[in-house]
Amino acid sequence: MTNVEIINNEAIKLAEAGIINYNEIGIPEELHTYAAWKKFGYQVRRGEKAKACIKIWKYKRFAKENTDDTKDQLDVINTAKMFMTKAYFFTIGQVDKINK
Repeated sequence: MTNVEIINNEAIKLAEAGIINYNEIGIPEELHTYAAWKKFGYQVRRGEKAKACIKIWKYKRFAKENTDDTKDQLDVINTAKMFMTKAYFFTIGQVDKINK
């Protein structure tokens, strides 16, 4: 399951439980992490608590040294890893537009 599907399913559950609201057309409020809201030009208000903690997939790249005995030099191998981690989500009602 992708992160979008995970978040959408959780948003529906939260809306049905009354934790978040439905918008005018019957879709649950947008849920984004602090970093995502910042990227979209919003700031989470001071003191706001996350509406949801959802386990999502995270992608991490890292360099690993190759210690192969056939080579005299240490080569760097680029490696990637996917893992599940907790992320905290806020709704549109918890953020303000950043004025630039």
